[in-house]
Amino acid sequence: MSHLHTFSKVIWYSILNTFVTLTLTLWISLKILRKYRIREPRLSVFTCFLSVISGFINQGVDLRLRSLTARLLQLNATVLGVMLYISMNAVLFSKLSQQDESLPFKTIEEIIYERQKSICVRNDSFALENIKDQWENQFGKQEDIINRNCPDVRNPDNANKAVCEYGMVVLESKQMMHSLLKKKIVHCKVSNADRRYFITGNVYIAHKQFKEFGLIENFIKTLRSTGIIKKLERKWLEINYVNAGGITRSDLGQVDFRHVRGIFVTYTFLVILSVILLFVEIIWSKLDQELVRQIEFIE
Repeated sequence: MSHLHTFSKVIWYSILNTFVTLTLTLWISLKILRKYRIREPRLSVFTCFLSVISGFINQGVDLRLRSLTARLLQLNATVLGVMLYISMNAVLFSKLSQQDESLPFKTIEEIIYERQKSICVRNDSFALENIKDQWENQFGKQEDIINRNCPDVRNPDNANKAVCEYGMVVLESKQMMHSLLKKKIVHCKVSNADRRYFITGNVYIAHKQFKEFGLIENFIKTLRSTGIIKKLERKWLEINYVNAGGITRSDLGQVDFRHVRGIFVTYTFLVILSVILLFVEIIWSKLDQELVRQIEFIE
């Protein structure tokens, strides 16, 4: 199935349409050429289709064609198939070297817009409260997305069921997920959309009669102005993903239509060129036959 996921659906539809177009063009061209007494083999549509996709399946098929039009069409199809075959193997090789898989979504917002997946969040957690507070004005009510068909996620240990068994999206803090992975509670391979969705500040608690609040405030302002606090926060939030069980994020996506638009545009012009050559060959054949008749008449 990895081969099928290498290209996007639009690419697969475009490939199929191109192969079908080349097949029909080749088959119709052969029929027209035979009609005007240009020697070409009688081939079925299926045989023409096998010839067209021969480059894509890394096999060569020689139809023993004679006309320039038919040979050009077969050459176009073979070159296109070889290009797609090499491209697919290149993407597959890149995925193997990355040892990673692309996520089925880019951001949490994408899930909210499409409303096809569910987000599992622990009840009364920091993440859930922030979804309600910060996202309600932007996206509206989220009852149809938040914890829909999720297992009981009030217990963090149930994250394994949500992620591994049900294929759910779990919105969880890095620290909590790091702890679950270290405890081997989550057994499957996990990928994360690494992004900070909510901003929160640190707090400190002291006795109400504590008299040194001013010194602490000034010290914190000094640390913040020098950038030390940000550095400490990054260090604190940093997770060794490999040792934690392999939380990874992949930027290796599918090949979509914008990557290969130029190829299909080029082959559209090549098909048009082959049709023009077909008419040229027909005209040339008729002129040649007329010339032969005139010579025979003179003799």
